Amino acid sequence: MKKDVLIVGARCAGAPLGMLLARKGYAVTVYDRCAFPSDAISTHLIWPPGVAALHRWGIWESILAAGPAILHKSFASFPDGDLIGPLHAVDGIDYAISLRRFKLDAVLVSAARDAGVEIRERTVVDDVIVEHGSIVGIRGHAVGSRSHFKERAALVVGADGKDSLVARAVRAAKYIEAPSLTASYYTYVIDRETDPDTIELYRRPPREFLFFPADEGLTMVNLVMSSALIPEFRKNVKSNFFAAFDEHPQLGGRLRRAKQVAPIRGATELPNYYRQSYGPGWALVGDAGYHRDPIRAQGIHDAFLDAEDLSKALASGLDER
Repeated sequence: MKKDVLIVGARCAGAPLGMLLARKGYAVTVYDRCAFPSDAISTHLIWPPGVAALHRWGIWESILAAGPAILHKSFASFPDGDLIGPLHAVDGIDYAISLRRFKLDAVLVSAARDAGVEIRERTVVDDVIVEHGSIVGIRGHAVGSRSHFKERAALVVGADGKDSLVARAVRAAKYIEAPSLTASYYTYVIDRETDPDTIELYRRPPREFLFFPADEGLTMVNLVMSSALIPEFRKNVKSNFFAAFDEHPQLGGRLRRAKQVAPIRGATELPNYYRQSYGPGWALVGDAGYHRDPIRAQGIHDAFLDAEDLSKALASGLDER
């Protein structure tokens, strides 16, 4: 049976898009090279707009069962003063959540599967099929296999991130570009000084320091810095990570008193752009179509809202053919 929509990528944009389309009655397949649960480099903070989407989609109870940290307050420290207060409510939701990606993405994939989406894990999409100037399907293979397959559909959607194969295949042009301006490194600790209800930000240019709760009683410790500091920082990531926190009179000691329970991970290629996000037989969603510096942790709820909007647009187009 020919599918209505093929989606490349099954994380924060692809899985919700597939779920929403399947609930409207469309035949959808989602492909991902990973098997879930699967982790991703991410600071995984979801602000109220994203949490409100989880409620709208009826999957909040599944998210809650995964044990996210639930955060109602934000503390921000600047060189000239501090601010603390509640988060702005969206649709009555006045809290953010923090849930590591191997849990979050697994819930999203499960919800898509429950909605009737065919999830093809450990599958690599190699290229798109073009006929008469329009995208009509994909070519791919299973991880570890030399056997290739073809699949056809009315639409192919790239939800495969900033290095999107679909975007490259259709030559989606970037516009409103800016280079990567920061790098972000993080680890997890057990920290008795963390307020379980508060997101903490300490801005000390050219660096920012963040402490906020995650699931299972962990605290994420995040260092964001100007891209100009990357070459020196990379010479000794662990030593320089701790040394950076020593720049703040309270944070260095706090970090050293905490128990580090995970390696330091990071990302340095964080470009800012919009891409042309649709064309004959194809569309892009999430980071594939639009990416910005993650310094304010907008990426996950952007992906959720993008998937929600695109599901409506695609449904309209599919109905009209």
